[in-house]
Amino acid sequence: MASLVFLPASFAQAVGSATPAFAALLAYLIQGRLESGLTYAALLPIAVGVMLSSGGEPLFNATGTALQLLACAARALRSVLAAALLTDKSEKFHPLTLLAWSSLFAALQLLPVAALTESEALALAVKLHATHASFAPLVALSCALAFLVNLSNLLISKQLGALTLQVLGNLKNVSAVSAA
Repeated sequence: MASLVFLPASFAQAVGSATPAFAALLAYLIQGRLESGLTYAALLPIAVGVMLSSGGEPLFNATGTALQLLACAARALRSVLAAALLTDKSEKFHPLTLLAWSSLFAALQLLPVAALTESEALALAVKLHATHASFAPLVALSCALAFLVNLSNLLISKQLGALTLQVLGNLKNVSAVSAA
């Protein structure tokens, strides 16, 4: 995340908690999906809290905050578009089909960038594969877990909507911080 060049991780995380508000707005604009008034009222303290924390942050940086808000909007847009594709009767996307296509396009975009910017890391991966028998199974396990996380995200988006997915993401972050 480019915003971490400009912002402390704690502040970036606080700004990132505004993602459900973006999801609610984009779900309305793209899908015409209206939530209950209580849902929007629950999102209001989050948005106000982000604004208040921004004003009091000693290491506030406008560029970093803008990048973090752009990342929030992009995450929300991805979730809303996935929910729209999965629930639209004319599209008839199955979660596995959407995951396969989105994975293909992500790989096509990221592999050339990784080859250019991470050539030393790729060489190290080849070396680790050759010298440690457990390297390949661990990479395979990591890939399988990433697949399951992405599939569960798509299933949640299909059944409950993009806003619920983003709220659950915030809950996951709170749980991770509480456990640490």
